Formats: sequence, C-alpha cells, structure tokens
Amino acid sequence: MKPVPEGFSGASPYEIAERYAAGDIDRDAMIRELSAWPYPKNEGAAAAAAEWESTPYMDTPGSFAEVGRAFDEGLIDGDAYDQILDASDEVPEV
Repeated sequence: MKPVPEGFSGASPYEIAERYAAGDIDRDAMIRELSAWPYPKNEGAAAAAAEWESTPYMDTPGSFAEVGRAFDEGLIDGDAYDQILDASDEVPEV
C-alpha cells in the first residue's frame, strides 16, 4: 500500500477521485489536489504512439491517465477534468 503524500487525500490521483465520489472530500479539494499532483510522464503511451502495431502498454502509476480513468468511470465530471487539465503541467499525449 502506497503512503498518502503530505497535502493530499489519497495515494494516487484515482484514489483522490474515489474519495471525492464517496463524499469524503469536497469538489474544491479534489480539483486543488488533482491540479497539484506531481504527474510522471506516461512512457507507455509515448512508446505506443511511436509504434505502428498496437501493443498494449500499462499506464504509469500516478499519471494523468488516472484522472482520465476517473472521468471515464464517472467519478469526476467534465468540468472538473477540464479545470484539472488546465491547471496541471502534464498535457496528455494522444
């Protein structure tokens, strides 16, 4: 089990979104924490984009892909996703 970094409500972006969906933290706290999260680069996505064949790559733990997954699964809404994306330094690679 990963420790929860100081200043955050969860050990990962997805866990923070889960806590928001469960009502453990409010919307402002969720957006603030996910906007400030130190997202690592998703090396798997970059490698997949560089290849012609579709080889599955696992997402890097703690990457912005977890925010996308939280949105896809209905834990956060589109407005929250956009605010987090605008505030973060990480731009998801397509």
